[in-house]
Amino acid sequence: MNSLAPGRAIEPNELDAFLRETLTGIGRPGEHLLVVVPDDTRTIPMRVVFEALSETLTHRVAKLTFLIALGTHPSMSDAQLDEHFGPNRPDRPGLSIVQHQWQNPNALSLVGTISEEELAELSGGLLAEAVPVRIHRLALEADRILIVNPVFPHEVVGFSGGHKYFFPGISGSEMLDASHWLGALITNPKVNGHKETPVRALIERAAAMVSTDRHGVSMVMRGHDLIGVFVDD
Repeated sequence: MNSLAPGRAIEPNELDAFLRETLTGIGRPGEHLLVVVPDDTRTIPMRVVFEALSETLTHRVAKLTFLIALGTHPSMSDAQLDEHFGPNRPDRPGLSIVQHQWQNPNALSLVGTISEEELAELSGGLLAEAVPVRIHRLALEADRILIVNPVFPHEVVGFSGGHKYFFPGISGSEMLDASHWLGALITNPKVNGHKETPVRALIERAAAMVSTDRHGVSMVMRGHDLIGVFVDD
């Protein structure tokens, strides 16, 4: 949003207009579009995002699913969903909200395995074990994925965002365990706020096993103020 002064808070109407304009090329007739979003432990203007995407994309695609990347967080209650997405969520054909279930084998699909040798290389020798890579089956069933996330320093990965919303956001327990254990072994001071980390390398390696086309909407927050929005592949 080059017309805005750097650092100025982006107003809800500006974000709404930006998303509607920028995402005009996403979504085709007959497609199932999966939107991966954070739960209420992460701060983004989710109501604005949900309204803009649901209003524009349901007219272009056959099915629009919002998948909440819970990781191991507990499922959100109806009251929490109302607070997160808005109490008057639109009820449109093909529109649904699904919560990730990391302990439900029926919700997961195996896309590959990171070998013991590869993990040893990625981790700099800190870990050496085979890691099955499982992800929510909707990530494979959908024709296209849109990852919507905030970006901020993170104690496990270095920086949150991007494919972290696949692993561990909508992954099985193996990648959850491996990523968090590796981050702990490296220690927080060497991870938190660093762009390139062994944990990020592990996540990106796993994400390469997911063949579904995808795009990203990354948001930079300052407290509860949105100060940057970036959309790209």
